[in-house]
Amino acid sequence: MSKLETNTIDTISGSNTLTLGSSNLSTINMASGVSPGTGMGKILQVIQGTTSTQVATTSVGYVDTGLSASITPSSSSNKILILVQQSFRIFQNSAIVGGNIKLLRDTTDIYNETNDFGAYMRADGSSAIQQYNSYCLNYLDSPSSTSSITYKTQQTPYQSGDEFYTQPSSMDSSIILMEVSG
Repeated sequence: MSKLETNTIDTISGSNTLTLGSSNLSTINMASGVSPGTGMGKILQVIQGTTSTQVATTSVGYVDTGLSASITPSSSSNKILILVQQSFRIFQNSAIVGGNIKLLRDTTDIYNETNDFGAYMRADGSSAIQQYNSYCLNYLDSPSSTSSITYKTQQTPYQSGDEFYTQPSSMDSSIILMEVSG
C-alpha cells in the first residue's frame, strides 16, 4: 500500500473538478474525527410535518393545531431553522376579527406575536367578515440539545366568539425543520 502526504491538492488551471480514484472506487476512508464537507451553515437534515385536519376554536386560549414535527440534532451547537405555512380561516359577525398562531419547542413558547396577532382584520360596519389565508413563519432556533425535539403550533382566537380555524376545508399546512451546522 502506498501513502501520499501533501499539504494541498488543487485542480489544474481552467478546471473546477477534482476526481479521486477511478469509476470502480467504492469507499474513501477518512481519519477519525474528520468528515468531508464539514463547515458552518450546512444543512444536515430536513424533516417535514403536514396536516389537513381542521381544528376550530371560538374561545380564547391556545390549543394544538395538529401541525408538528420532531428532529434530533446531531450536535448541541447546531441550530434548527423552522419554516411554517399554516392555512387558516377567521370569521365574525362584527367589525373586528382575529387570531394568533404561536410556535413551541416541546412545551416552551419560542415565537408568539401576542401583541400584534398573526391573523387580524378590522372592517367598518356590522356585517359578517371572514378571511381565508396562510400564516407563514420562519424562525431560527438554538435548542442546545442532542435529544429529540418536537416543534408544533398552537392557535387562539383574538376574542371569544371569533371563529378561528386552521386547515379549514381540509387545506394543507406544513412545518419544515432544517438542522444547520453550527
